[in-house]
Amino acid sequence: PPSPPPSSGSISASSGALTVEIAYAQAPLPEYDRGFGSVTMRLFAAVYLTGCLVNTLYASTRVILDDRASRAKETLQAAGLTSAAYWVGTALLTVCSNAASGGFLVFATVFLGFFDLISAPPLLLLTSAYAAAATSLGFLIATIFKKRRAAEAAVGSSLVLSAAIFIPQTLFGAPAWKVLIANFLAPVAFAGAMDVAVQAQAGGTPLTLTNFASDSIGRDPSTGGAGGHHAITALEAFFLLLFDAIVYA
Repeated sequence: PPSPPPSSGSISASSGALTVEIAYAQAPLPEYDRGFGSVTMRLFAAVYLTGCLVNTLYASTRVILDDRASRAKETLQAAGLTSAAYWVGTALLTVCSNAASGGFLVFATVFLGFFDLISAPPLLLLTSAYAAAATSLGFLIATIFKKRRAAEAAVGSSLVLSAAIFIPQTLFGAPAWKVLIANFLAPVAFAGAMDVAVQAQAGGTPLTLTNFASDSIGRDPSTGGAGGHHAITALEAFFLLLFDAIVYA
């Protein structure tokens, strides 16, 4: 096979008394960072962990769609169940089911060494809050969109929109008010919390209940952090998820 062109050299040309010489050299490539705390890995981990719980939003929407198709609510009301009891009971069952999915995700990430065992309690709090928010959002979508295909398209669109907001926000930063508005989408708030957890783990100070409210955990430059402060703390993300659940409901 032909040998690759040289990385440096010169080209010269002359015409009469005029001689032109051009020297060239390959610019050095930046060092590839594949560390756990690099921006690339942080984005991948946050979006991946949020994507692992995509079933919670779909399941929440499907519960209402299936009940509507089978007229389960009308049947239960005819048997004497009040509308409030139906909604509260359905919501609690769905939240518990979604929280179980979140608990399994936490168990898997700890078991595989993604996070330390000490990070399990705060991660369980975050996944439980996201389970509540995803349930309310799923119910809201199913209530607005009467047809199954439209509801499923709305679920997919909300997830794509969340990624489209979270990734540029993390890469380029955003004012605090924009971050706050973006976190009214539950997947954005959860991805932000996972980003904090990933940075904390990469910095050698795993996320715990003690540093749950820290705005700089994992960002120490001496341990490979980016410096500065988080756009949102894990505690703020937790309360925003609960607030999202109430607003959607």
